[in-house]
Amino acid sequence: MTQKVLLDFSNTKSIEDSVLRSFNNKYPDLVSWVKEIQIPDEKNRQEKDDYIFDLVCNQFGNPVSEYEAVWFHATRVEDSSSFLREGILPTSMAYEKIKSHLIDLSGGLKKYGDYEHSGSSSDKKNDKDEGPFARLFKYVAFSPVGVEGNYLEMPELLQDIAGELLGGNYEQLTARFSKISKSYVISFKDDADMTHLSRGLYYLNLIGHGYTEVDAADTANFGGDLNAQGRNILPSQIIKIEEFCA
Repeated sequence: MTQKVLLDFSNTKSIEDSVLRSFNNKYPDLVSWVKEIQIPDEKNRQEKDDYIFDLVCNQFGNPVSEYEAVWFHATRVEDSSSFLREGILPTSMAYEKIKSHLIDLSGGLKKYGDYEHSGSSSDKKNDKDEGPFARLFKYVAFSPVGVEGNYLEMPELLQDIAGELLGGNYEQLTARFSKISKSYVISFKDDADMTHLSRGLYYLNLIGHGYTEVDAADTANFGGDLNAQGRNILPSQIIKIEEFCA
């Protein structure tokens, strides 16, 4: 069996090392070469990504073909050790567990009004929204600029369930949960492919042109997230659980 190359986009150094491993560490000047590529301004993000990848392959040859990646799942929980027992659960497996806990937590609170995101929450009840979801770049997981929702502040599923229980009064319940929970980023291994390597090349080019690490990661991360589509992320896949302190 072919040994998969690990893509670890935890920081700029690990991204550089991942890119070099993808070309079997044959080209020590590859990273500096990528950072100096000039991309035509009229290209969109996907075209810029493709442009860099094609130039690199023409210059250095094709990279290896089999990959896995370190993925980064941002969330907020009371007991982080639950991930080591249960893994990261998809929506359908986590729903009843979270709902039961929020019912216990909502004592004395009254339901009134309509939940402001009720339309979007009902739209999410399909296989494509089962998750679990994770980011390719750690910078994006910890600094979710330009993305929908901040899962370190409040998991979307938990907020939606609070809305089901209390309608427009859901923030009273999420506030209670916030007081007894902490934010975490869980890193784990799962499959990846050559398009994710391409995102790393694009990131390095942006760094070479003066982008901050967060902005480069956010720009290069488009379309690069993981959706496990109902597959449980197993405890054996988890590498690290890091508490986030703002």
